[in-house]
Amino acid sequence: SRITFNKLITQIQGTCYHIILAYSGMRKSEALSLSNTCFEETNGTFWLIGKTTKLEGQRKQVRWVTTKEVKRIVHVLNSINLIIGKHHNIALNDLPLFITTRYIISKDFKNHLYRDQFSKRNILPIDMKKIQVSQEDLEEIKNIDFTIDEDRVKVGDVWHFAPHQYRRSLAVYAIQSG
Repeated sequence: SRITFNKLITQIQGTCYHIILAYSGMRKSEALSLSNTCFEETNGTFWLIGKTTKLEGQRKQVRWVTTKEVKRIVHVLNSINLIIGKHHNIALNDLPLFITTRYIISKDFKNHLYRDQFSKRNILPIDMKKIQVSQEDLEEIKNIDFTIDEDRVKVGDVWHFAPHQYRRSLAVYAIQSG
């Protein structure tokens, strides 16, 4: 059905969104505003080209270093958008990377071109056992966050993850690697 198909496309987009956040360190709004031409390779370095308002209070083009694997993610999203664009007579370059899937249900999708967010259910299903907090995880958290509320994080609980944690994790891993 259209609703089931819409849900699947949204889950694919949501999973791609999380992978982009994890491999770039960008903010949620920065990822959601990427264009279909955002991936670039220069002398063996891979970049995501986008815009931010965080640096100067106004939209400015910036680049985030990333990994080659993100090229495949951008290709998947481009493939979805190419079909949408052809169906509605819109060039791929005129569509955002994360387009809303309301077009599947509504013909008036042009009013809803950009995706505004992804909820926790907008990702492909994952095994919750793989994101349970272990004793080792708890010790690492205590070493990083000295103000951790131990009643909030317990061994065996599923880790409650917020997208901004990708940025924090990236910073911690960079510091740990020297």
